[in-house]
Amino acid sequence: KIQFLGIPSELGMNLELETLELGGNKLTGTIPLTYNSNSTNSTALNFRNIQLIDLSGNTLSGTIPSYIGLFEKLKTLNLQGNVLLLGPIPSEIGTMVGLQELLLS
Repeated sequence: KIQFLGIPSELGMNLELETLELGGNKLTGTIPLTYNSNSTNSTALNFRNIQLIDLSGNTLSGTIPSYIGLFEKLKTLNLQGNVLLLGPIPSEIGTMVGLQELLLS
């Protein structure tokens, strides 16, 4: 497994990314809190085609960003095992009609 600190901001530049599997990589820090659907800014997550996000088994902290609700093609969101994530589940996740799996334990 790859081990780095945090989620690399450069991932936000990959507009065609469909699967992001970074589970069990000892990632720390927060899920980036910026999102811009038209941005080429490397600090913004910009996943218009993302279908699976797996960040399970890391040590991520902070809150689940509400912009995740904007990922219209997302089918699976796995944040299991990140015991330092705080706060409510963003209500925007409830509007994701294509979401089939939401794993938060």
